[in-house]
Amino acid sequence: MPADKKILITTYHNAFLNKGGGEYELLEVALNLRKMGHIADVYSPYSRSVQYYDIIIHFSVEEGGLGLLRHVKSEGKKVILWPNLWVESHDRDRVKKVAAAHLDLADAVVFKSRTEEKKFKSVAWQDNTRSIIVPAGVDPSFAQAAPSRLFRSSYGLDTYLLWVGIIEPTKNQLSTIEALADFDLPLVIVGDYRDKEYYAQCRAAAPEHFLFLDPIAHNSDLIRSAMQECRLYIETSLDPPGKSVIEAAIAGAPLLVRESAWAREHFGDAAFYLNADDAGSIREGIERTLDVPKKQVLRNDLMKKHLFPDVLSPLTQLIAELTQER
Repeated sequence: MPADKKILITTYHNAFLNKGGGEYELLEVALNLRKMGHIADVYSPYSRSVQYYDIIIHFSVEEGGLGLLRHVKSEGKKVILWPNLWVESHDRDRVKKVAAAHLDLADAVVFKSRTEEKKFKSVAWQDNTRSIIVPAGVDPSFAQAAPSRLFRSSYGLDTYLLWVGIIEPTKNQLSTIEALADFDLPLVIVGDYRDKEYYAQCRAAAPEHFLFLDPIAHNSDLIRSAMQECRLYIETSLDPPGKSVIEAAIAGAPLLVRESAWAREHFGDAAFYLNADDAGSIREGIERTLDVPKKQVLRNDLMKKHLFPDVLSPLTQLIAELTQER
């Protein structure tokens, strides 16, 4: 792809009020496109007029972003849609119309996995829409060793369990906290929250030795140390785990995740799996996992597939093809 392509990345307007994995992902995509020699701005008061850009990448299919997307499309711009959408059966009716409206404006769609692609296409699809797979990207720093005992010494910890990410009902932190209410090992949860009531429930259910930490700077020595030093990285989310679980795997943390097609596609037999969502099953799964000597997931395979900037090669090829079609 020539280095003179100019890319504007957009999303719905309130996305950054409470940043989660998707928002960090958007910023990392922009950063790594720039590292590859391209111009990539995120829509803001500091981005340039839409006429300046060759192509638009729109993150999410939240209804709040449709007005912006319709405007850039009216300017004759090619649009790549990056849905970041996981559809469960109870959500189908709610998301079908708005997903279809986004598809009407898209020239191509990016999915991060075959599992996500299959889910999305079961709800809304147009046969003439192009699609590609761009696996979730991870900064190469997660494969590098952090200073020894940095996280443990910073918070007075020895052996601990870790969960990094936004705290919300679909992530299912409360069930895990309740399952471990009398557990000796501390659970450390790192992340912001959107649902104040749910966050309060999590805090109320947690014993005193559990830690709730504000978000730690992404790619920092401290967050990498937290992942590298934990006894077990847990994510029993009801939807697919966030990018942080891939980062933790590349950092070398052993994983315990909910059984799903998404998890199997990414981790194969290299993770530990839970087959149910109730507190008893979560507790049993954690205890069973801790009895197994600490092991690392298949880091080399994950690094080949997920590390920035190479992971974006299919995207840059797509951009080149779309801009040539104008």
